[in-house]
Amino acid sequence: MMANEKITDLCIGIDLGTTNSVLATVNQKPNGDLVSSVVDLKRAVDVYTCNGQVKPQFEKRSTLPSCIYYNEDKGYYPVVGNFAKDRYAVRPHLTVKSIKSHMGEKDISHLGYADELPDKTPAEISARILQHMLKEASGIFHHQIQDAVITVPANFDSIMVKAPRDAAALAGIKVVNDDGTERPIILEEPKAVLYDFINKAANGEISNYILDLSTKKNVMVFDLGGGTLDITLHEVRRREDNPEIIKVDDIAINRYTLLGGDNFDQALAEKMYDNFLLQYANKEDIVRKLKKDKKAIMSQLLVYAENLKLDLSTSVENGGIGSSDNDGWGWDDEGQDGFDVGGNVGSTGYSYDDHFTQEDLETVFRPFMGENLSSSVDYFSFGIIMHEYLTGKNPFPETIKIFAEDNFRITERYLEYLRTGRQNVFESDLFPEIHEWIDQLTTFDSIERMQKSENLFNIAHKLRERVNALGYHDVNTDFLWNQLREYRGENRQ
Repeated sequence: MMANEKITDLCIGIDLGTTNSVLATVNQKPNGDLVSSVVDLKRAVDVYTCNGQVKPQFEKRSTLPSCIYYNEDKGYYPVVGNFAKDRYAVRPHLTVKSIKSHMGEKDISHLGYADELPDKTPAEISARILQHMLKEASGIFHHQIQDAVITVPANFDSIMVKAPRDAAALAGIKVVNDDGTERPIILEEPKAVLYDFINKAANGEISNYILDLSTKKNVMVFDLGGGTLDITLHEVRRREDNPEIIKVDDIAINRYTLLGGDNFDQALAEKMYDNFLLQYANKEDIVRKLKKDKKAIMSQLLVYAENLKLDLSTSVENGGIGSSDNDGWGWDDEGQDGFDVGGNVGSTGYSYDDHFTQEDLETVFRPFMGENLSSSVDYFSFGIIMHEYLTGKNPFPETIKIFAEDNFRITERYLEYLRTGRQNVFESDLFPEIHEWIDQLTTFDSIERMQKSENLFNIAHKLRERVNALGYHDVNTDFLWNQLREYRGENRQ
């Protein structure tokens, strides 16, 4: 704690997640142990009619869906939680979900929400979730909560971090001290995990055999959330001047990665949509209608996809699928028929009926498993970062869209667009300062590059030579190379 902070006895931590949010407290036992516990918060889960009036049905649960439904019949009043999540299938333009994936964006009009929504930024929308949690928790503890710590991904940049901080201020959390200094209300999610782990180990809730903290350790945290992926490496050691205190220092943090459960849901929903079309393949009029209504259909299929994913997780946890090591998936072919999914797709008037087996789900999720990754991914990141640095524009927007549409596979369509796309122009006046910047990004050939590369054109040439020498074709460095050739007025190969 800061010396000039005013604190209360009530310690509140909030995991403001992409798909779900959680509020927890920390209490100290008489023996000194600090014990954290998740607070069950009330939220609307359904509605019912009584004496001609529609009323909400409430329940208390531990996890709160990070969804907001703006009820147009009540002046777009925001409803947070389970009922809001269920409304997404039928009112996607009035239901905001996964807003955490857009932290730091100034304009979210491209997301397709109704213009009448009163909240226009990720911070304003996130504040609704925080307000709901704080209001319910304040009622439980009979205390107006203004002090809380909010967790964010470790790879959020300063602009992204500012959004949840602004949301906290809008929700009534104190973000500055009386003297105007900032309060440390933001905690990186991997560190929150480590602190909780360390505390449970100290309390004897976790065996030292899992992680012995008597000596210095390097610990990696892999956090695949609903919309972001944190992979961080930390040094965990006891302080020499006070061995009772364990210190956590960052060693490495991965670049910001928009990968999480939402991507799995989207890929599975796309597969469901394709199967939906095949189901009515012999009826061209129905297929035309389904294609025309794809956006509305996908909102409902995303719900089916998430439920199927949860069913899969539950089956694995309960041993229903088996523990055999079948290519790392842990499936058991014997006695496992897969999962039925389907229902009436209200926006179309047609029913969707499907079944997914082990092989089906493996195929859908395989692009996220990294099986075909090579060092070319580093060159792809290099090209993206370089372009954004040089032009200040979003890197390869259409190419990235094609990459996603093709289930994150390098397809011929993707390769062709990289070769022929003319959406990027490099500025020559930035060439002189490129050496130091590149060396901060990668250790690849850095000494040789510093000695021999006179400008960006030579750097691209060296990258392309090295990639080809490694025995595979990397179209991203070809793309960079060809863009520079165009800049120099040379013909494309």
